[in-house]
Amino acid sequence: MRRAARDLLLAGPIRPEDGGALGTALCALVSALVTAARWNAAAGHRQQAAASQAAELAWRAYQESSPVRQLTAAASTLPPAVRARHAATATTALPEHLRGAVTPAGIALLAGTLAEAEHAGHHPQSLIIRAVTSRELDTATDPAHVLTWRIRRLADLPAPTRTAPRTATGHARRTNPAPADDAHGRPRPSRT
Repeated sequence: MRRAARDLLLAGPIRPEDGGALGTALCALVSALVTAARWNAAAGHRQQAAASQAAELAWRAYQESSPVRQLTAAASTLPPAVRARHAATATTALPEHLRGAVTPAGIALLAGTLAEAEHAGHHPQSLIIRAVTSRELDTATDPAHVLTWRIRRLADLPAPTRTAPRTATGHARRTNPAPADDAHGRPRPSRT
């Protein structure tokens, strides 16, 4: 369309009898350009809406991920007094304008991480202050989740892992299945 407009302008002097046709062509060209611009703007909004929807799906997937579920489960086993103490430490360290953006699940996750860091020999209040002041939090969906991962990194805490169920003696119980039979019905040798 740009090339057509340029060709029209460079075509040379317009004869009076061609003026109406050129006016009509230019009007149609401008109309087409405006329509194209509006379409692109609308497509941008659709893309923005699609990106927003993708972000929402990613947030839900994150919340359902194994590490988050494991950290949440670990936090739920804390004694109520310990959980409350670390939740208060976390909430107090958050900037006032972000406290409304924090969910109870996020605070529980953060309290569990602070308890884990304390057990590893770190000072929870110092860690949360470092985590809060290290970078911005204003764009976070839930600042407590961001802080959880920052604290885990600062305290060099291990990634959450599934642990084998414990027996009455406190040792991890083997959960490996018995080796399957081979194609001839003979038991396969165990590799463990």
